[in-house]
Amino acid sequence: SMVALHWDQKDKQLQELAKKASQQELTIFTSSASASQNESCLRQLVVSSIFEGFFAAVVVTNALFVGVQADHAGGPSSGALRAVSLSYTVLFTVEVVLRAVVHGKQFVLDPKQRLWNLFDTFMVAASVADDLIQGFFSNAERSYSAGQVRILRALRLTRLIRIVRVAKLIRFIRPLRMFVHQLVATMNSFLCGLLLMLMVIYLFSVYFTQIVRSHLADLPVGTDTPHNEGILMEYWASVPRSMFTLYKAITGGISW
Repeated sequence: SMVALHWDQKDKQLQELAKKASQQELTIFTSSASASQNESCLRQLVVSSIFEGFFAAVVVTNALFVGVQADHAGGPSSGALRAVSLSYTVLFTVEVVLRAVVHGKQFVLDPKQRLWNLFDTFMVAASVADDLIQGFFSNAERSYSAGQVRILRALRLTRLIRIVRVAKLIRFIRPLRMFVHQLVATMNSFLCGLLLMLMVIYLFSVYFTQIVRSHLADLPVGTDTPHNEGILMEYWASVPRSMFTLYKAITGGISW
């Protein structure tokens, strides 16, 4: 009977341990399912057309805002403009963070979206740097030397990078994206055509330079260079100068 009682106690302990283990597993499974559901909802949000359309509108309004900010720089409303600028920076930072969280490693490994994601990250970093510089610059003119203030003013040019953000519209508009891809695909042909044009310009430059040099060599020694010969020297005195003359003639920089 003692042995049976002992085994009954052991059996109860094992049952309690098994019950606790099953409860822990259920809790972990529930937490995992909840996290997976939250992640799924976040992914659906980030890849939705509403998300893309919202940030496309933000990009357009930000490009317009940069122009307004340039017109009213240093004016009485500069404080309000800076608050709006900070709001745009926060929005774009949230966008990049959400995309990075949802896509994980594919954020930098996906060949189709990698360049755009890196571009967005660079734009956000530049915007954050610009806002930090603006905040630091607001009191710098009173406490720093003229040379240091000039350096800070040069750093404020990072604001120009914000304008480049309008290129993000290409990411949201499929026809524009296709056009850019086709343009990039034709770069090899374009470079070959450019090389061919350079070869033609070089060949004719050598030919014209030789003719001009021969003509000038045939002039009597000691005579003044006539006006026409001076013009020849101005445009065809050397191969590089002749190439530049032909290039200007081709592109409309000089009349034939």
